[in-house]
Amino acid sequence: MLAACAKVEKGNDKHGRPNGWAVLAVHVDDCPGIASSERMINYIKAGIETQYKVTHAPWKKVLGFKFECTDTTVTMSAEHTIEVMYKTFLQGQLKYDARMPGRDIKLTNGEAPAAGDPRLTAYLEMQSETRSLLGLLLWVSLAYPQISYQVNRACGFMSNPSHEVNAYAKHIAMHLHQYPTPVTWGGATSLELSQPTVTPFTDGAKEFGLHFAADASPDDAARGITGGVGMLGGGAVLTVSTRQHLATPDMHANEVLAAGTIMHKVVPLRGFLTEARIPQEHGTPLYIDSASTVFVAQSRGAVKKSAWIRRRSEVLTEAFDMGECDPRKIEEFNNFSDPQTKYLVYRVWARHLHYTHNLPGDPPPPVEKTTKKGPSTSGVLVNMTKKNLLLAMGL
Repeated sequence: MLAACAKVEKGNDKHGRPNGWAVLAVHVDDCPGIASSERMINYIKAGIETQYKVTHAPWKKVLGFKFECTDTTVTMSAEHTIEVMYKTFLQGQLKYDARMPGRDIKLTNGEAPAAGDPRLTAYLEMQSETRSLLGLLLWVSLAYPQISYQVNRACGFMSNPSHEVNAYAKHIAMHLHQYPTPVTWGGATSLELSQPTVTPFTDGAKEFGLHFAADASPDDAARGITGGVGMLGGGAVLTVSTRQHLATPDMHANEVLAAGTIMHKVVPLRGFLTEARIPQEHGTPLYIDSASTVFVAQSRGAVKKSAWIRRRSEVLTEAFDMGECDPRKIEEFNNFSDPQTKYLVYRVWARHLHYTHNLPGDPPPPVEKTTKKGPSTSGVLVNMTKKNLLLAMGL
């Protein structure tokens, strides 16, 4: 599409309008957009200035996010917001190497002191501070999806946060202040899906067309966690990390529910890309590490005899029949949505970060261990590869 536009962008149609395309979005009083050529941009801006008498500026900062654009890449960051967050919530805090919070941290609802207790005012101020910080982290996670799971976990206690939740949120903020690794998109000339598509973590190659991964994991409560990541242009464009709203009887039901949730994200995004003249001629790959969920998506006969699970699985099966998605089995250690459902050891987490954030070079390879269950996700990187990755990330 871009190549075709480039051939005719110097010409005009019969009404004197430049050939090409543009995509605009409106949010309150901001209107970010992108177009195929400078001539198209100038034409649109001139029309807006003439009709509405408004000002315009280059696409540098939108809704608190900073965009750095080169000839081949776009990077979205929020370093100014992170700095303000640090000065507001972490000033005077003890500084330390803040990796992501570990799996052994237990979060609980708060227990406020009794009315009339002199500690009550300070406690309520702590809860208000925690809610403000979590709200800001939710917003910032749009540019830094690596914190989505931890923020989602803490937000489960938003209505009544404890001191542990406050410390947990500040730990996330300190980590982000020390390691603000943004997503970068770019590195290819086409956003159409490759045929055959490139499997995630393939050495020397990467899929730049639209593809998704879905995952689920049990939570401390009976409800599970749904995780998903949508990739386009080499980087993550959509990240889902959310608590499932109903309890499920088993892990298979968790996986089916998660895949169905992600499918509802796939369809509208395919429609948007089609409107932007990026054809979606083939089903969008949906990578799932549960073989039973893949079977359910491809065949109605594979569903367990349960009305609840049948209704949930129908979303997947219908999308597959209509050619909207292409469910594919993937090994757990290559499921790049895994960080959105559970805590991962640093080496595994860093490998997924390399893929979803489109960092330079090939992702580190997993370490194969001879076990009955296949490769272990806890020992993904060899020592030398880990050292090289940390150097590349500036850690």
